[in-house]
Amino acid sequence: MIKLTVLYTPPTDAEAFEAHYLSAHMPLANALPGLMRSETSVCVATPDGSPVPYHRIAELYFEDAATMGSAFASELGQKTAADAQQLAVSTGSSVTMVVGAID
Repeated sequence: MIKLTVLYTPPTDAEAFEAHYLSAHMPLANALPGLMRSETSVCVATPDGSPVPYHRIAELYFEDAATMGSAFASELGQKTAADAQQLAVSTGSSVTMVVGAID
């Protein structure tokens, strides 16, 4: 199984970020072909009390890399990826994406 982790830094406009993320972005992501499950969370603290480096984390699970690649090669996948970038730019955040193989 493959997991795409998407990390958004704290936006300058958290209200606009949350409104778009919940009403527009995650519905796109949840419709990706081959998506097995998704989890999202709002970051609230760090173990040592230092400032939280991320505002939101999303984890998208696919059967394998080929399935994930097909999902993001699709028209919907391209729209979802572009929306993630636009969401970050328009709200003063930045986005990092990493792919991991589940043990």
